[in-house]
Amino acid sequence: MHCDELVVLLAKVRSHLTTSASAPTDDLGDTLRMLGTYDSDVQGIRSGDRDALERMNIAFLPTAWINERALKCGWTREYLRIAERFDELYRALGGKRGG
Repeated sequence: MHCDELVVLLAKVRSHLTTSASAPTDDLGDTLRMLGTYDSDVQGIRSGDRDALERMNIAFLPTAWINERALKCGWTREYLRIAERFDELYRALGGKRGG
């Protein structure tokens, strides 16, 4: 149940990331690599890969790339709500750190 909710939450984030992928200051290659890694980790989480969950937790840290993208592209408030819920689901799924 928590895993399904997390995947839905991550799809919402992906939508924001895709919409903001063309920010003028971005290197397209870096953006595509980050999105590819993100998609791969979502698939991993879906299939129970604990390492993918841990990598996603790192991506949600306050100084990580998802937060930076939210700041650059104007969806900071939404990001904060999503990150808070991510932390709750991460802990419910037995993540190693508190998010």
